[in-house]
Amino acid sequence: MRMLRLPAALAALALAVSACSGGGGNSDGGSGQYPRNETLYTTGTAWEAPTSWNPMMRGQFAVGTNGLVYESLFHYDADAGEYVHWLAESDEWTSETEHVITLREGVTWNDGEPFVAQDVVTTLELGQVPGVPYSNVWDYIESVEATDERTVTVTFSESRPQEWMNWAYSNPIVPDHIWAGMEESQVADSPNENPVGTGPYVYESHTDDRMVWERNDEWWAIEALDMTMDARYIVDIVNASNEVTMGMLNQGEVDLSNNFLPGIDQVLNSNETITSFYDGPPYMKSANTAWLIPNHTREPLNDTAFRQALAHSINITQIVEGPYANLVQAANPTGDDAGPVRGRHQRPGNESYISTTRSRKRTSTG
Repeated sequence: MRMLRLPAALAALALAVSACSGGGGNSDGGSGQYPRNETLYTTGTAWEAPTSWNPMMRGQFAVGTNGLVYESLFHYDADAGEYVHWLAESDEWTSETEHVITLREGVTWNDGEPFVAQDVVTTLELGQVPGVPYSNVWDYIESVEATDERTVTVTFSESRPQEWMNWAYSNPIVPDHIWAGMEESQVADSPNENPVGTGPYVYESHTDDRMVWERNDEWWAIEALDMTMDARYIVDIVNASNEVTMGMLNQGEVDLSNNFLPGIDQVLNSNETITSFYDGPPYMKSANTAWLIPNHTREPLNDTAFRQALAHSINITQIVEGPYANLVQAANPTGDDAGPVRGRHQRPGNESYISTTRSRKRTSTG
């Protein structure tokens, strides 16, 4: 069976320790609640207590909301440079301004309701609600229609396929039977407790220092894509500090981390139970990109030559090797990168917990 492809927020996790690969122990490393051999502990993304499970609240929802609970029509394989059908089973561009998407059959929301074309229509129409972060899609979408239970037809006022597909792989679909009846003020502001999604995990509990997800054994991809999820629970720990995380890694209290951890190269050389995604720098997969966005309407930033000079004045190598201690890699103007030589590290016996693909989020500086 294939492994679960973790969402972007978790797929970037790269440092692994051997604590979770134990054979049959039920100790949960201190909390006394979750069987250790069925629980994946992660950290590195959340810096404050989980308070929202609303996928419309970008940057505020709990780690795993998008990906473990809510899913998108497509994924994007950055290594292959191609889109991967996900909730969409197939698609066809019937013209430059019409995209017909056929949804997978047999997908259900975790409350038992069927996943249908109207769910996609409602998700897109929510973009017209104030505060929803993807209102810009209506700059080029003319209409969206559920032509039958499994078919969605999107008609564009102008052809912007790259912008559209960026939305289609990076935005989760929400259920019409819940979201269509929401007050507009709730759509972008409600914490959305107990989220209803199509994904492999469901809300289990949370505290100020962690978010806990429990496996959804009715997940559609178990049958449709022959996937499995060995971890019954995923517990994401809120970061206290990089130093605390380093200690937790050394003590086997977390299994995967994407924290910025200066000195991790020495730890990797001295502690064989800790491994990294890559053999050498930057060791971990990148989780985001840092860039400058000049205001072209103001002098001198409206001068192309000045902007080129500004770009050339930034010593990327110095930034990577200095303050970032080679734990990041340089970006380029395309937003992609060649990356280090491909290599995948994991702890023995824990193959099922780690994503088989690179995160679509790319470089850390540039």
